[in-house]
Amino acid sequence: MSKVLAFVCIPLLTSALSAQVVTGSVRDLGSGDPLYGAVVTLVASDTTVVRSGTSDSLGTYRINAPGGRAYRLRVTRVGFAPFEIAKLDLIRDSIVSRDVFLKPQPAMLPSVDISEKPIVTTTAANPHKFDLFLERRARGFGFFLTHDEIKSKNVYKLQQLLQSVPGIKVRQDRLRWLLQSQHCPGKGIPGAGDDPSRRPIIFIDGHLTKGIEQLDLVDASQIEGLEVYQGGAELPAEAIGQACFAIFIWLRTIGP
Repeated sequence: MSKVLAFVCIPLLTSALSAQVVTGSVRDLGSGDPLYGAVVTLVASDTTVVRSGTSDSLGTYRINAPGGRAYRLRVTRVGFAPFEIAKLDLIRDSIVSRDVFLKPQPAMLPSVDISEKPIVTTTAANPHKFDLFLERRARGFGFFLTHDEIKSKNVYKLQQLLQSVPGIKVRQDRLRWLLQSQHCPGKGIPGAGDDPSRRPIIFIDGHLTKGIEQLDLVDASQIEGLEVYQGGAELPAEAIGQACFAIFIWLRTIGP
């Protein structure tokens, strides 16, 4: 007996809701069992990742959308074929329910010829160190800037560069500057004060630093690659459980 995918749109008539919500469950198409750890992503029409989350132990997920408009809903999990809803219309102040059944698919890893040199689309600064940046950028989660993209912004201070990243608020406080993410939950208004729950953790060349004070030592022109993650669903493995907001900086070591 084949399973039927049921899509139900439940508009919320009350005006108490201040955002649009996408919710539902992710299950195995063959067994019907709930799937834990499936990545559910809300994608804008220009392919920008708007929000993302993961399914819990019951297979359920919930994503708060920033506005009432049309999106794509993408669901992926290792061992299953990806699934995508091409058009998901979110009405202002509404809840939309989408239950998804994923078809099992063995994970196939590409073969590697170790006799060939890896293809690196960076400058000669340090391509091997930069491989992790390229790998994570290909996944589609987070915000990324290469050296050439940073150079095109014509900024020299790292504070100015981070201010240009959507969702980040930079504020000067006497001799120090405060850095917070609007996408992290906290007690105060995002960007209005020093909320520790919205502070980032900083990795420089893959090593966790002591704090944002280390950013004062980095000039924007020294950066080969910048990664910014805001929200627990985006964080790479080494940052999970440590903060909601993480910045990875890869420095240039040789060359101009």
